Amino acid sequence: MKKIIKAISVLLSAVLLISALLLISFASPASGINLSFSESYDGNTVISVILPPSDKLTAIDFSITLFSEKAVIESLSTENTDISDMIYDFDSLPEDGTENGFFTYTESKKADSISFSGFFLDSFSTNDRLHLCDILISSEEEFNENELLRLSYTLSFEENSITDSSTYSLLHKDLYNKEKNKSYPSGDADLNGKTDSSDARRILRASVGLDILSLEESPYADSNCDGRITATDARFALRFSVGLEEAELHSYSISLEQGKTCAEGGNYTFTCGITGKSFTMDIKNGGHIANAADCLNTGNCKICNEVILPAAGHKFDENGFCSECKADKNLIDEATEMLTPLLEEIHLYDTLAEESLLMNKYKDFISNTQEATKSIRKAADICDGIAGMEKVNENLMTAYSIRFNAFASLMDENGGILSSAGSCNVILKAVKESNQYIELATA
Repeated sequence: MKKIIKAISVLLSAVLLISALLLISFASPASGINLSFSESYDGNTVISVILPPSDKLTAIDFSITLFSEKAVIESLSTENTDISDMIYDFDSLPEDGTENGFFTYTESKKADSISFSGFFLDSFSTNDRLHLCDILISSEEEFNENELLRLSYTLSFEENSITDSSTYSLLHKDLYNKEKNKSYPSGDADLNGKTDSSDARRILRASVGLDILSLEESPYADSNCDGRITATDARFALRFSVGLEEAELHSYSISLEQGKTCAEGGNYTFTCGITGKSFTMDIKNGGHIANAADCLNTGNCKICNEVILPAAGHKFDENGFCSECKADKNLIDEATEMLTPLLEEIHLYDTLAEESLLMNKYKDFISNTQEATKSIRKAADICDGIAGMEKVNENLMTAYSIRFNAFASLMDENGGILSSAGSCNVILKAVKESNQYIELATA
């Protein structure tokens, strides 16, 4: 009898564990929006925008920017997609929602970018991948290594949101990474693509403190992947060099324990994207590996994100064009001049909204905040497509997205905003968060 009871207990525990895992796996998307590439009947490129299985999705907002001198974005289409039957126009919303709520969307197109935003009046869940739309890109010539697509998006759920971006290669039709092909064999301490006797000698010297390996060299010098540089690693490197053993090919990503910087060092974890092997090494003063700085972006360490190189700033020539990024000073000055009254307008509406809230005038609070949100979008549109204003535009669009998603989460079945203290708290939180990005845009 005891054995039967024990067996039932084990079975119930297993059922509960499986149920918990299923719930966890469906709690939020496994990853964000991703792109799938194919060719159209006329040889142009079709990019399908795909959303993984999601639970309690309330809003979608994404933009795709094309970096190419030859290709152009022709169109964004929702025909024959998973949401084609769910879309309604903002100006003709039905009075009653459907069983699962309905989805509204807006689409905007610039010369080199296209955006898509929409929301569900009831939260939406799906066990399958969701085909959102198709984007057509045409080009008379073949793509090269420098032609890219940047995807930026915000997905909002009932409890949280995901904001992220990724870059894709038009040539390889997959995620772009300049260093994705950078791989080296075990024991290749000088990272020249081969393991020879000089690597073995250097590893041996490093093992007794007579040589110092850089942060990038260290994982490859650790021939046996045990987290230490010793004479054993030198022995392996020597055997690899004369063909007594075959050296594995590695491509390591590097991460540092939280709260540390590369200047002080600490426990670095090296993970190979080819073999899956992972180990930790304690390295003091590992040194930074900096990204390149440009006119607008600082050169941050790839590992600890500390700023290593300052942004260079624009270098305008006598014609008003930046010699580095080709930004047009006249366009930047015009955009800045147009932004000034809009930023004042945003501040004014936010002030009126705050006063309305103090007087418990919820409708006035929501109306003023909506007007401020529209002004943020106008400000972002002014900067869109102007070289040298990308960071301003990105921060303004983030601010707009935060507010837009807050409103979307509070829409009733008739498309109106719920006016209550609870609704105002949601929007007020979004206003405070979005204003941080407006400050970044104007810094």
